[in-house]
Amino acid sequence: MKCKLRQQDLDRLRVADDPASHFLMRLITLWRSENHDDLPTLHDPLAVAVVFKPSLVETETGRVEMDGAITAFTPAADSSTKAARQVDVNAFLDCSSTA
Repeated sequence: MKCKLRQQDLDRLRVADDPASHFLMRLITLWRSENHDDLPTLHDPLAVAVVFKPSLVETETGRVEMDGAITAFTPAADSSTKAARQVDVNAFLDCSSTA
């Protein structure tokens, strides 16, 4: 929930001169009309970015118990499951402008 678009990101998208940015701004405008002018949270883009830059998140190894929704995370060194515990929000939001 920490990785929300910032106003400066929207401003950069508005002035970009490419079809993808224009399309994305249309989608964001539509989304905001239904979400009280809130700024979108970038859940899926963060997941994709971590594939290419794992240092964006700090993970912890453990067990996740689920019952429709995550109900518990228990640290466990013998597990193969890693859960993101912290995210470097600024590095994530700024990574597209430095690529």
